Amino acid sequence: MHEMRLHNEPFVLIKNGTKTIELRLNDEKRRQIKVGDTITFTNRSNNEQISTVVINLHKYDSFEELYKHFDKVSLGYKEDEIADPKDMELYYSKEEQDKYGVVGIEIKLLYEKINMQVRNNYNECLTNLACSIRKFFDLPYNHNTLEYVDKLLNKKKPKNVVTILCDGMGSNILKRTLDKDDFLIKNMYKSITTVFPATTVAATTSMRTGLNPSETGMIGWNTYYKDIDKVITTFFNTEKTDTTHTIIPEAVSLRKKYMKEKSIEEYINEEGKYKAYSLFPFGDNSYTDILDMYNKIKELCIEPSKKYIYAYDEEPDHTMHLYGPDNKTVKDLIRYRNMMIERLSNELEDTIIFVVADHGHTLIENIFLENYPDIIECLIRNTSTEPRATSFFIKEDKKDEFVTLFNKYFSNDFDLYTKEEVLKSKLFGDGDINPILESELGDYISIAKTNKAILYKGDEVLVSHHAGYTDDEIYVPLIITTR
Repeated sequence: MHEMRLHNEPFVLIKNGTKTIELRLNDEKRRQIKVGDTITFTNRSNNEQISTVVINLHKYDSFEELYKHFDKVSLGYKEDEIADPKDMELYYSKEEQDKYGVVGIEIKLLYEKINMQVRNNYNECLTNLACSIRKFFDLPYNHNTLEYVDKLLNKKKPKNVVTILCDGMGSNILKRTLDKDDFLIKNMYKSITTVFPATTVAATTSMRTGLNPSETGMIGWNTYYKDIDKVITTFFNTEKTDTTHTIIPEAVSLRKKYMKEKSIEEYINEEGKYKAYSLFPFGDNSYTDILDMYNKIKELCIEPSKKYIYAYDEEPDHTMHLYGPDNKTVKDLIRYRNMMIERLSNELEDTIIFVVADHGHTLIENIFLENYPDIIECLIRNTSTEPRATSFFIKEDKKDEFVTLFNKYFSNDFDLYTKEEVLKSKLFGDGDINPILESELGDYISIAKTNKAILYKGDEVLVSHHAGYTDDEIYVPLIITTR
């Protein structure tokens, strides 16, 4: 760790993220600085401190040469100021510059303001669509509804409301696959966001309940349960590293204890005023293939009562994971669904169909944590949540070291935040926080902003993934068909 003192103005500019290049003489002291090192800056006026990580070192013979390679704002000037390299002679003489050379230390704040990074729109996401459906079926709802959906439902007053969720079929892959005159594209009302993380566990639960992940506590494929001190694969209730897939009864009990909210379908059926059904490729209400799923939807819609049908389709996500989002097989799967949903829509009367996705996909490059023993040495236990939205549990005396190492290796591809920053930011949406959420989260949470994924013990090696913060992952289609 290195320490430097600054006058108030440059300190403030670094603190607010506009000044990213610290200008210094490249003397013996500065030559000790390496990429990945931490620099703590102290404000000379009030002794306030901020911590940064060195992400690059730019060495030149003189400040005159350095100034040619950077915009003036990054050097600490205002837009209306003239950037003159002679300004640096107030601090370092020409003779000193000739003797040592100069260095531009490129830095990044260790803790950026997370509230500036929340990209999910919790006023126009899957949760809000679910709340509109709850409202139409006279159920209470905790969040804003989608006004345009409310107006459509009230105007049409359909006998059947059907939601088809195609796992992984994000807006961008849909647009890259289909033509502008194809049915799903023509009927895409708009793109909305999924919830955070952009993953099936979080998103499908929000779509089925009308609650945000903050309320459900369902945030990732793997969940750390403090009560049993195990990282559990959420939907399967097995330990993350267990290749025998043995169910942990305590995990089942904990999920039931903390995840008390029923699905929309369960609420409708309990109320008894209307009917509701759910269709899955597994479990009690299962279908054999996609054709069977559509046939069952048609059969249910023929029944005379007002009803809600939720149908979950595990494609194209399953195939995307193996071959990538732009693979021919994936695109064929999407084209087939375009055809089948068009046929279904044309055959059903007095029906509104919502077609959505839980997330999109992006091709990834896997980072194997086993190749970074210094980071592993900082960990208390296995990582959890998702490879592109990862929870890290850190030894108390290793927290500063972990932050330094993580930013040294991964800052170009991931943003790192504390648990406190994440919870304060409402990254998982607003509402009453599920008691299990805080224990699920690690001391630090990383969010992917490029195409990288961090894998550790028990994580599956895949070609394509999601849960990060790229447009391909967070934007999902809201397709509405009526007849």
